[in-house]
Amino acid sequence: MRQYDRLAKWVSGVSYGLLAFGIALGLLTKVPLLPLLFLALAGIFASQAYFQHQPKLTPEQKKEWLVKAVHFYRELGFFSEYGDLTDDKLATKLNSQYRRRMGESLDPTGPIPDLTLLEFDKSRLWLSDLECDVMPENQVYARIVKRLGEISRGAFQPTDISENWESDKGPIRVEFTLNGARHSFQPKYREDWMDTDFVFWIAKLFQDSEYKLAICPGNPITAAFLTLEERDRIKKERGLFFGMP
Repeated sequence: MRQYDRLAKWVSGVSYGLLAFGIALGLLTKVPLLPLLFLALAGIFASQAYFQHQPKLTPEQKKEWLVKAVHFYRELGFFSEYGDLTDDKLATKLNSQYRRRMGESLDPTGPIPDLTLLEFDKSRLWLSDLECDVMPENQVYARIVKRLGEISRGAFQPTDISENWESDKGPIRVEFTLNGARHSFQPKYREDWMDTDFVFWIAKLFQDSEYKLAICPGNPITAAFLTLEERDRIKKERGLFFGMP
């Protein structure tokens, strides 16, 4: 991938994140954050304009990109459930699933294409829209804790998970037990939007662990458990950035 392609994808991802953050904060404070929203929209339009003016890839070029991406992430343990398939056959299978859902092939010139690919491995990747119907009856934060445990490669095994609301607008308290210790966090009430500080708080629990909760911010927010070496390799070879608190 060319240097400017990576820059455009980074700008696109950050801009979508700023847009989601600006909308959520605006809803919370009731104050329109117009400069932030304009900046986010400018970044989105600029990155999309860049890609629209790039030469269209042939089906063969798209397939070549996909096979290489599949091979790279399989080396890091992704897509392990498909161990009986070659990289080429797995690429074809994932592309067929994407075409049935979206009506087009996986495209390396789209916004953050690697995340689009990794979405197919739900055993390793967690993804959620920030506007996710957060309310008492939906127990969104408790479900997040459970899902992060499922993708943790054994590093995060929470038990006795609870999410309690004192009223429909909070305060909210989420608790779980990990390695014999009880942990508690109070997410901020943001109407039906997720308080992403909750996810970053969980990530801080793994600062001394081999596998760390690596987060790709934006909307949707995405996370996976990676080693530092894996995180750095993904950034260097694929241009995809995961942050670790």
